Amino acid sequence: MSDGYFKQSGLIWWMIIISISIISLLYLDVWAFYNMNMKAFVSSTIFMLFIIIPFVFEMKKYLIPEGISFQKCAVSYSLGLIISSLIGVLANIRQTASIFSMFTITTQQLLSQVSSQLPLFWSKFIDTQGASTAEELIFMIAAPVILFSILNYIGKQTRLTFLSDARVQIPIVIAVVAPMFALFHVGNAVLVTFIISAIAFRAILLGLVWGDIKENLVPFLLIAPAFAVGFHQGNNIMATGGWSSFVSVMLTNPFGYAVLI
Repeated sequence: MSDGYFKQSGLIWWMIIISISIISLLYLDVWAFYNMNMKAFVSSTIFMLFIIIPFVFEMKKYLIPEGISFQKCAVSYSLGLIISSLIGVLANIRQTASIFSMFTITTQQLLSQVSSQLPLFWSKFIDTQGASTAEELIFMIAAPVILFSILNYIGKQTRLTFLSDARVQIPIVIAVVAPMFALFHVGNAVLVTFIISAIAFRAILLGLVWGDIKENLVPFLLIAPAFAVGFHQGNNIMATGGWSSFVSVMLTNPFGYAVLI
């Protein structure tokens, strides 16, 4: 195959990940229709929109910056998955819980409340695959890209040229998007620690991914947007019983085999 194929094949990786997410959300839509559950239908529709928005606004180039290949996306994703899982393990050890628990979050509250009514496989499938991918597409890609565009425009049209500097933009994006994500993610949860953890979780991911894309923040590693999906999915797997529970449940359904592969 041509070099051009391998340079663009990162998009194929994203299509696979997004397809897995869409399957889980479509199941929720069908279930909501037959059970006349409006909350479930609205929740699924919101997350579907999260997936669609980056493509409607031609943001796919940010999913695979500089034509990152399928292999590099897979490596970046795996790195995020492993690191997040290790943090989850450390957060459950008494001696290190106070430090590492601040970098973990619960599953998305709105979708979890709905998915808890589903069969176990689909509940875990949605919590670990559907929700995490959709949230990353909106809070790691769409929202930051829109803010970067606004800041660039202001920087070019006014004397505030410093707003076009990535080193200024990234902290601003973190300050805006991290609280947005936290409030959306925790829903009606009132515990301040949930909100603080969600802000820290999003701030770290935004800083790592966009810092590496724009400023090569981590020169010895590839922190592509796929890293954020892996990190988020690893967090959700650990938050819903850990890897042993996840694998055993996935093996009860053919779709689960596809996810594990």
